[in-house]
Amino acid sequence: MRVVPFHVGAMPNSSENFTYAEGVIPELDTAQVDTSLGAWIFAAPAHMARFRSLLARFESRALSEEETREFIGSIKKEMESKRE
Repeated sequence: MRVVPFHVGAMPNSSENFTYAEGVIPELDTAQVDTSLGAWIFAAPAHMARFRSLLARFESRALSEEETREFIGSIKKEMESKRE
């Protein structure tokens, strides 16, 4: 898990949840998108290119694994201090 901070600016596709399933054969990759109209499944090459691009942009904006751990740890400490 990696954190993508809100302050990085406009995030691509931030209004939809999607699951990207990939495997050894890229032509079989599939994406499921949850929208207000229901779940949609995408597997066409053009759609998959779009999702790969989105994932690359998320990856470039996400905190490193170490930064993510530190961020989550700071939230945990803050929540614990408010309970006391």
